[in-house]
Amino acid sequence: MKRFLAFCLLLLPVLVSAQVPSPTVVAANQVMIFAGLPMLPWDAPNFQCAAWNNISKGVYATWTTDEAGLKAFQGQFGEEISPIPEELLATGNNTPGWFAPAKIKNGSVAARDRRFNGAPERVRVYIDRDNLRIYFYYGWG
Repeated sequence: MKRFLAFCLLLLPVLVSAQVPSPTVVAANQVMIFAGLPMLPWDAPNFQCAAWNNISKGVYATWTTDEAGLKAFQGQFGEEISPIPEELLATGNNTPGWFAPAKIKNGSVAARDRRFNGAPERVRVYIDRDNLRIYFYYGWG
């Protein structure tokens, strides 16, 4: 019995840490809440994200999913545009190397540009159908 309890105590931190999102994901989801957008699926396969929450706010994220997951997430952001227009593939100087929607051969994008709280806001949801991957970008300010 003592061995079992000792084992459980050793295993508990591993299990707890596996269930808690990283500080980057927490920051990204704070930006998503600010923007009134759905939370990111941080436990999705191949999930990566980068976020900032200063004077300007933004999120880069990517993950893989199934066909239903592609439709469900993209469907929250409006009409799909396919093929992806060249001007919607442009990324900024601080874009993470793993955020590469320009590599999409068979895909679409849902795009929204507007003014929100007095500053420009951009939302892009890129769908890579060949790799069942979503690339998500949000920027404000």
